[in-house]
Amino acid sequence: ATPAVETAPSGTPATAPAPVASSTTPAVSPAALDRAYDLPGGETLTYRAMVERVFEGLGRAPRIVSAPPALWRFGLMLASPLLPGATAGMGARMSEDLTFDGGPAARDFDWTPRGFRPRFTPR
Repeated sequence: ATPAVETAPSGTPATAPAPVASSTTPAVSPAALDRAYDLPGGETLTYRAMVERVFEGLGRAPRIVSAPPALWRFGLMLASPLLPGATAGMGARMSEDLTFDGGPAARDFDWTPRGFRPRFTPR
């Protein structure tokens, strides 16, 4: 079954539904018993490429401004009253390798992720 999709206040999906079920799902696969799995997407992207695809999905031209880490930290400090919980670490993760190995999930229950091509419905 496909998991329930939460909707944003605008009525658009907050997250795209990811088909998890296949001929063998983790819930019934003996190989998956008492195991945890990384379930990555179907491709590895830089943060910049991911943001560009979000803009494309919105039907807008990407508007991305690169800034040095010191400027990010200063900007977050100034914006902290408006963005409670925002940290410099959030900006730092944009340049980190956050890839995960989906091989065990593919082997144990036929995990076949799709590429990242978000599409958003107009309001």
